[in-house]
Amino acid sequence: VTYSLVGSTFDIRNTPLSLGDQTNNLVENPTTPVAGQTDDDFGPGRIVLRFEDENGSPKLDGKISVVEYYIDQHFQVAAAAEVETDLEQRVEAVCGAAVGTLTGGTATWENDTIYNVRSWGDLNCSGSCSLGGLNESNPRDELNNLPLNPFVFASATDISTFTMAEVQVPAGPQESVSDNFLSLTGRRISAELQAMEGFCEQGGGSLCPDLGGTTDPQESNDSTDTATDLGEVSACATWEETKQASANCTELSSSTDDDWFKMSIRDGVGLLGSWTQPDPQPRAEASGGDGTTVLTLCLYWQRAGTEDATGRECAVGEKQERLFDTQIAYGCCETGVNPTVELNPDADDSGTAWARLSTSAAEAMSYELSLGDASNAGNLFCSAE
Repeated sequence: VTYSLVGSTFDIRNTPLSLGDQTNNLVENPTTPVAGQTDDDFGPGRIVLRFEDENGSPKLDGKISVVEYYIDQHFQVAAAAEVETDLEQRVEAVCGAAVGTLTGGTATWENDTIYNVRSWGDLNCSGSCSLGGLNESNPRDELNNLPLNPFVFASATDISTFTMAEVQVPAGPQESVSDNFLSLTGRRISAELQAMEGFCEQGGGSLCPDLGGTTDPQESNDSTDTATDLGEVSACATWEETKQASANCTELSSSTDDDWFKMSIRDGVGLLGSWTQPDPQPRAEASGGDGTTVLTLCLYWQRAGTEDATGRECAVGEKQERLFDTQIAYGCCETGVNPTVELNPDADDSGTAWARLSTSAAEAMSYELSLGDASNAGNLFCSAE
C-alpha cells in the first residue's frame, strides 16, 4: 500500500541564537528556493507498507513492513547564513527496511528503526556559514538508520491514513549545528496485491537498497588501509546489539572487487571475578543480492599492539589462507548465500576485527554486512575495559 507523505514536517531547532530554526512542511508540489528568501516547503514523499493478505485485502492485525521510503528535501533557511538543503532520502528493501506488528490500528516496529536509508545531495551555504558549522558546499552520500515511532492509523479497521509522532533524526557528518525532528503523516493513494509467500522467509531479498551498480557509499574500501570503520563495541554487549548498530550496506562491483570493514572490540572486565569476564568473540554476517548469489566472507582478529592478524580458532567457518594487508594470514572464511563467520581468539586483550567480503558474481549487487562481538555477555556484572 503506497502512502503520500503530504503533511509531514521536518523541524530544525536549537541552531545558534535560534537564527536557523524553521519548521518545513512536506507538500506534493513544492516551490523552488529563491536566493535571499526563506522557503519552508519540500517534497514530494512516499512510503510503501506491506501488509499480510486476507482475502485480497490488507490484514488489519499481523506483520507489517516498510518496503520503500522516499523524501525529496529541498528547502531553504535565510538567516545570518543562507542554507539551501537539497537532499534525497530513499530506501527500498523487498523484505522490509523496517518490520513490525500491526495491532488495533497501531504499528510498532522492531528496534524502532528503519535501516539503511541512503541520503545524498548537498547543503549549500552562503554568509556566516562557520556559525552553523558548515562550509559553502557540504556534499553528502551516506547510509543511516533512522528512528521510528509507532504508526497510528485512522482506526483499527481503517488504514487509509496514519500519523507518526516526531522523532529526532541523526545528524550526518556534514550536518549543520542543529537538532532535527521528523514527523510523518500518511494518506493512502494506491494498493496492489503481490505474491510474496515464503520469499523473505527463504532469504530471498536484501535489506539494502539497490545502489545501481555505479555508486557505493563505502568505496573505496578495497584494502585494509581504506577499510570502512564501523566504530567500537564492548565484549559486554550482546550480538544483537552490535549487529544492529553495525548493519551496513555495501556494493561489490564485480568478481574482482573486495570490500573491507573493521571494528574495535574492547575486552570486558568482570566486576565479580573472572566468571563474569567475557573475552572478545568477533562475528560477521553477510546477505543480499537476489538471494542466490554466493558470497565469500573472511574474518581476522588483530590483538591490540600487535601486527598479528590470524583467525585463531574458527567457532563458525573454515580456516583458510587468505591475503591480509599484503601478507598471507589465516582467516576464518565461509562461502555461501548468507555466510556467517565467528572467531574464538582465546585472548583477554582488546583488538580489531577485520572482515573481507567478495563474490564470484560478474554483475554488481548490493549486500548487507554486520560485524561485531558474539560473546553475548549481556549481564550486569561486566564493564568495558
